[in-house]
Amino acid sequence: MLGMGQPPGHPGQVASRVIEIPNGPEVNFVIGRGGASINAIQTQTQTHVNIQRANEVAVGSHSRQVTISGTEEAIARCAALIHARVMEYSNADGGASATLA
Repeated sequence: MLGMGQPPGHPGQVASRVIEIPNGPEVNFVIGRGGASINAIQTQTQTHVNIQRANEVAVGSHSRQVTISGTEEAIARCAALIHARVMEYSNADGGASATLA
């Protein structure tokens, strides 16, 4: 039947994965002005991204959770682009505010 979704285990099946990014100005850089950067990443990778809100993060936490939904391949591409954006901020800032383990 059309519109009934994919059978389990199908390569195009939607999944979710949680990654972590530094909880600091990097978050704003990943999101971009008016959400432009994260929207472009979502469009480019055909994923949905949910970044944990600041009021949901434990006090003193050094990381923020990012939930990515899509196909496994799309999730991997999206995660790579988000990590690249964090590294771009770190390099532009001289690495002063972000250290990734």
